[in-house]
Amino acid sequence: SLTLRLPPIKGQQGPIYTAAFRPPAGEQIATGGSDGSAQLWNSRTGEPIVEDYWHLSTAVNSIDFNNDGTRMIVGSADGVSHIVNLVSREVITLPIAVSDVVYDAVLGSDDRDAFTASSDGAVRRWQIDAARSSYQRDIDSYLIEQHQGAAYSIDLDPSENLIASSGDDGKVYICDIRTGKRVGTLSGMNVPIMSVRFSPDGQFLATGDDNGIVRIYYVRSDDLFKLAALRTTREFTPDECEQYDIQTECH
Repeated sequence: SLTLRLPPIKGQQGPIYTAAFRPPAGEQIATGGSDGSAQLWNSRTGEPIVEDYWHLSTAVNSIDFNNDGTRMIVGSADGVSHIVNLVSREVITLPIAVSDVVYDAVLGSDDRDAFTASSDGAVRRWQIDAARSSYQRDIDSYLIEQHQGAAYSIDLDPSENLIASSGDDGKVYICDIRTGKRVGTLSGMNVPIMSVRFSPDGQFLATGDDNGIVRIYYVRSDDLFKLAALRTTREFTPDECEQYDIQTECH
């Protein structure tokens, strides 16, 4: 059985929808929920870090950090995702649409990419410039994938070359981030897929659905990279051929 080793964290009002440990050491944890707040806590003591508190107008559905824990991205129910610089306190706003809900948002490790999944079914890639604080959806982002109904969850594989998304349509799509091309589809569940996550080695993909079932798939990321190469019309650079083990069409 599992044993509670640390004190419970209390203080937010209403249900907690998301929680994430802050890298690199995990000494802090961020939580967000129905009260519209995103709060950092000391993960060992359960005490709030007072200066690290943000209040939004609607529920916080997701929280993610970059690799070194200096930035946090928040997805909220008002159709906006916010990137918070935890060092400078600056906030970048990524507007999806006022009528939509951002169900999931993740940051790329290089701080130049952010990805969102929203109630309009869209999975978007945003190109981030640290010198800017505001963005426009139709100029600063592009569509990677489109689900029928809401897109609920997204995850990057460890190499950050693939993105998996799941949604209301009972499908999981795997896309090559470089080309935007779909390289894999998991279907047949016939119920909304609420969550999707890659394993740390990128070889497995776990899904959680609306029926309370968790499924684990062997995705063989190397095969997906080669399939993406076959579906790409442009020539690959030598660096890309080496990185993705592409033996043909290299110049």
